[in-house]
Amino acid sequence: MKQIITIAFLMVCLSMAVQAQKPFARDWMPGFYAGINWANQQFRGQEIGFSANPGWRAGFLLEKPITHRLTLSGTLSYSEMGSKRTAYTIDTENLSYLEFVFKATEYLPMGGTELLFSLGSFLAYGIDGERVVSNPGFPVAQQNVFNTPNYNRWDWGLTLDMGFRLRQGSFVKTGFQTAFSNVYQSPSSRYFNYGFSLAAGHNLGWRSFRTRSRKS
Repeated sequence: MKQIITIAFLMVCLSMAVQAQKPFARDWMPGFYAGINWANQQFRGQEIGFSANPGWRAGFLLEKPITHRLTLSGTLSYSEMGSKRTAYTIDTENLSYLEFVFKATEYLPMGGTELLFSLGSFLAYGIDGERVVSNPGFPVAQQNVFNTPNYNRWDWGLTLDMGFRLRQGSFVKTGFQTAFSNVYQSPSSRYFNYGFSLAAGHNLGWRSFRTRSRKS
């Protein structure tokens, strides 16, 4: 069911791109952003206490207007996920991903700013990972856990953002993403990444695009 939802979303976005209006054909707006993650993991198969693990995210984006209010965009970013769980030991997982996000965004005018709402799908590849298991007086670190058999480097899922954008092109947004693939799988457990984020960034060319769109 999750795969069907993701495929349907991508088909809708591609359909909108094919039907893009000619006045916006030359508008390709690059940008950048940076922020923080509050990452965690869903767990199935065992009762263990989880808490959020903070991390960084930063990347570059390319946004394409489809109508005056709707855009499609692609983002390539570095994102830190993971979790901290406590049972008999303290187990901290820091996972670093190279992440591509494809999403659709709708903008709603609000005075001198615009509200934004985004829905997208992401594909991520694990480039580095560290797991630290802390026993009293015996810390144990395992570097690059993605090289171990049970860890899966590939991750994918859905993202949801909301925030606001200034006329000059700067934006602030908060987001949520949830993965559908297993980060770690064993006979008794499965882990799924999810988390919240807060980020700020800027799109080059947004102001000139808005000036032209008001005239068209």
